[in-house]
Amino acid sequence: MDKDVPQRPRPRCRSLTGVRVVATGSYVPEVVVTNDQLHERLGFDSEWIVKRTGILERRHALPQQATSDLCYEAARRCIHQAGVRPADIDLLLLATFTPDMAFPSTACLVQDRLQLNCPAVDLQAACAGFMYALITGAAYVVGRSVFGEMRSIAPPSTGRPSAGRASGSSPRVGWVCRLSSVGFWG
Repeated sequence: MDKDVPQRPRPRCRSLTGVRVVATGSYVPEVVVTNDQLHERLGFDSEWIVKRTGILERRHALPQQATSDLCYEAARRCIHQAGVRPADIDLLLLATFTPDMAFPSTACLVQDRLQLNCPAVDLQAACAGFMYALITGAAYVVGRSVFGEMRSIAPPSTGRPSAGRASGSSPRVGWVCRLSSVGFWG
């Protein structure tokens, strides 16, 4: 690289400084559908699928399983792995292209099942949903340019600062994405 050409600083959106993934959780449905099963049902050549995509099998949700069911299981595992209490979570972000329904949001359904007392937001950005959730969660944790300075929030029922904030710790963000993978920042 030419040393005379001044280096432009990296855009802020390409850095997650001050943020780390504390834990992850995942869940996939139990029903396995192999390429051979697709061949029997639909006539697709199993080897053709493997050769072009590398896919050997896929998972199908049961008819009674909704996106929120898959997300709940993944989030529950993530919370357990992170070693936090649901009361310590300050924001739930859920990125999906397949919500349960338009209203209420899938994030709110997962929030209710996890018994979270925090905002819950659906992000629908198709394949980019993962990155939207990652960047949004990181901005919330860092709390500078997007949300301004983070302050303790007093829940209306108690009048006291919420758990995890009174001590000056960073906000905790639960994030659910792509039906079955979860990240947790702190």
